[in-house]
Amino acid sequence: MKVNKKIIALITGTILFTVLVLALNQFILVEQFSVDSCFDFDGKNETVRSSAVYENGTDWGYLTDDCLNNQNLTEYACFNSTVFQKWKVICMNGCGNGTCLN
Repeated sequence: MKVNKKIIALITGTILFTVLVLALNQFILVEQFSVDSCFDFDGKNETVRSSAVYENGTDWGYLTDDCLNNQNLTEYACFNSTVFQKWKVICMNGCGNGTCLN
């Protein structure tokens, strides 16, 4: 069976493009600390503007994802129910309204 080289090149290019798109936004862990309880409303999803809440004795925080500038996002998340995290996300398509743009 003869396979068309143009079709193989097209399929290979499509697969490579899909992999690159999925790997575009870069996450950098800025801060992490143990807490009594932590809840993340968006599950560390940089394309949804949301919040994370933590409670640690009398100390608590309610932090909303926000753009640092037009390219970088601060993403608040919970690693699990007892670890709070602050991430810097480099948004390859820009940042707006507290999310990485698609």
